[in-house]
Amino acid sequence: MRRYCYKMAILFSIVCVVILSFYSSASASAACDSCIHSCQGYDGCCTGTGCMCEDECAGGSCPPGYHFNCAGFMCVCECDAVSVPGPLSPSDGLINVSTVPTFTWNSVTGASTYNVRACGNSTCSSVDVSSNVSISQWQVSPALDQGKTYWWQVSAKNSCGNSSSWSAARSITTICSSPLCTWHSRNLLDGGNALNGVAYGNNTFVAAGDSGTILASSDGVTWTTGGSGTTSYLMGGAYGSNTFVAVGGSGTIRTSTNNGVTWTTGNLRGGTTNALWGVAYGNNTFVAAGDSGTILTSANNGATWTLGTSGTTNALWGVAYGNNTFVAAGDSGTIRTSTNNRVTWTTGTTNYLMGVAYGNNTFVAVGDSGTILQTDPLPQYENFSLTLNSGWNLISFPLLSADTGIANVLSGISDNYTIVWEFTPPSTWKSYDPNDAVFSDLKTFTNDKGYWVKIKAAKALTISGTNPSKTISLALGWNLIGYTGTNEAAVGTALQSIAGKYTIVWEFTPPSTWKSYDPNDPDFSDLKTFISGKGYWIKTTEGVVWNQ
Repeated sequence: MRRYCYKMAILFSIVCVVILSFYSSASASAACDSCIHSCQGYDGCCTGTGCMCEDECAGGSCPPGYHFNCAGFMCVCECDAVSVPGPLSPSDGLINVSTVPTFTWNSVTGASTYNVRACGNSTCSSVDVSSNVSISQWQVSPALDQGKTYWWQVSAKNSCGNSSSWSAARSITTICSSPLCTWHSRNLLDGGNALNGVAYGNNTFVAAGDSGTILASSDGVTWTTGGSGTTSYLMGGAYGSNTFVAVGGSGTIRTSTNNGVTWTTGNLRGGTTNALWGVAYGNNTFVAAGDSGTILTSANNGATWTLGTSGTTNALWGVAYGNNTFVAAGDSGTIRTSTNNRVTWTTGTTNYLMGVAYGNNTFVAVGDSGTILQTDPLPQYENFSLTLNSGWNLISFPLLSADTGIANVLSGISDNYTIVWEFTPPSTWKSYDPNDAVFSDLKTFTNDKGYWVKIKAAKALTISGTNPSKTISLALGWNLIGYTGTNEAAVGTALQSIAGKYTIVWEFTPPSTWKSYDPNDPDFSDLKTFISGKGYWIKTTEGVVWNQ
């Protein structure tokens, strides 16, 4: 029942006129006061000249999560406020917490759901994991990182959509079962110079830094000072072929073959005074990179260095080797790659990059503003070692190199061979002379052919590449072929796909031994097996396709 702020009796009409006139002249506060008084102990709501008391709203009903209120002349259902939940467990600051902890908090009256989150910082500016649940607990999923500190908090929400504020954040630190979670400080002997790079090889760590600092350790615990012989800052280091190499300011290159105890200067042929920021080792070659696109290479354990061409003038900050490829990264997003130990470099991306590394069959480059770039998985390269004897060798290449140029494939013995010959049926010979490469008519190797190579002194050659096709086309007559199988195989079995279409197979072993296989007299043939890395002469009675 509505109540009004004025009386119907004529006796009080003059008073009502006075009150209404006063209200209309912007004295709303006084009118509301009269309304409240007229409700006789109830809260009154007034608009204009009307009055309504809250007890008149109490007879209705509102859904859960709402409450009655009067607004003007109307009874309205308003959404309830929601209290902030209080975190219960884990306790604040707890360490060695499971990576899948259960967060619990007190229930809040009227709450229908709870939002809960775990963050990497106390302000929760970045959320690692979160969930919306209907009960006052949550087991974290997915699992948190090991050995990391998180802050967790919760808020409540009711059915009409009101949410509470977030609770105060509690911190936890997850347990870590990996030794990588704990890093120990070691007392060094260098007097505090900055250390800019570290390398490992031959059971030794070697660190390099400012003012020519060199430190060496066999266990990472006890470190001794090495004499680098320079006061220039040293920025990067690498190990390969029993040699440590450190590079730095003004083109400084230092090498050590006794685990960092003593160091000598790398003789830079073609020299540079540009700062060198990184160095890597691979495929029997050191590659150093630095300011103004400087690229230096050494194929003799850092004794002498050659100035290469990177194709850029931007500074190169890091270099890495993997999968038969060198990659250098630098200013303005420069990425230069080489699959032939330094000669041909190609452009990569446009992001600003500071370092690059290889692992798990992929390259990763990192740089400014948190930039991380990664290549697609690279072809799986394998290594194969050929034993070469002094004099003539009849060989083949069971792996397909990324760069099949003869100079590249034979770079590991670049100073140890004098000529390479290839035969193409019916009667064509081509050759490669390392001292006259421009006028040589043989430029590349293929996996289906055999090659005569003359070696100065016995030496092993390691080649890298992928497994090639096992199908070889043979012409009528004599063919000089390669065997691409990865395992030894009986000659008759390996040639089964062309049985009856060949008459003889010959093999040469230095210095002068020949063996043959006659398919019509296999028991008395002295050639029994095909061996990877050897070349063979085979005579066919027609053109055939050999499936090895």
